[in-house]
Amino acid sequence: MEFFRGFVHTFEKAAADPFKGVIIETDESIMDEYDEYAGILAEGVVCIDVDDQAKSEVIRDKLKELGVKCRIVRTTRGRHFLFRNPVVEGKEAVEKQTTGVPLACMIEADIKRPPNGYLIVKQDGEPREIEQDTDDPDNLPGWLWPLSKRKKAENAVLAEGEGRNDYLSKHMFALRSRKISIEDCRIAAEIINESVFEQPLDKKELEKITRDKTFKNRSYFTDTGKLFSNDLALDIIERRNVKR
Repeated sequence: MEFFRGFVHTFEKAAADPFKGVIIETDESIMDEYDEYAGILAEGVVCIDVDDQAKSEVIRDKLKELGVKCRIVRTTRGRHFLFRNPVVEGKEAVEKQTTGVPLACMIEADIKRPPNGYLIVKQDGEPREIEQDTDDPDNLPGWLWPLSKRKKAENAVLAEGEGRNDYLSKHMFALRSRKISIEDCRIAAEIINESVFEQPLDKKELEKITRDKTFKNRSYFTDTGKLFSNDLALDIIERRNVKR
């Protein structure tokens, strides 16, 4: 899978030439003459751009621990993580490009995707370091899916006595409403507990929150509080044996 559909000369991270809707350079070797250029993301690719070095290391280490195939590029402030954009129920999981959104693991990131998303490949005459690469990337894991901007990442920075258990429980339900797998919910909870909370819960408390029984209580709300009225109605019909 190609991560870029073409390349464009940039100056101070801004495109020096227009590329929206025009023919772009597809031969990367031609770009060598420039001290700075960018790759324009190809169809089906999504990039998680984390501009915090420590938080990007958390994500990198977890991806490597799990053996997830993706491209990881070190930037001046953090890292780019490139994946396939998953298709869920006929739609791409990441539908738009946006900035400053929390991921499911409550680490803030910018989201880049086609048709106009681009990434700096070379800066100040030096190619950016590729720490991990693949030509067959995995789908973006659920624990890295972007959420609504209404869910502020800083609201998850909790200490003892500030409602950590309640926060994680509600967050798990919200993630399940997004069709994120139980396993990915657990990974998100683990990262939040270890790397976002000011004081982590002990292991037994975390296991209690993320046990199978927790996920049997289905949520009918999105991460922004919107009610899935159709899902609720269908469940009531099924549980109450409603005929009409």
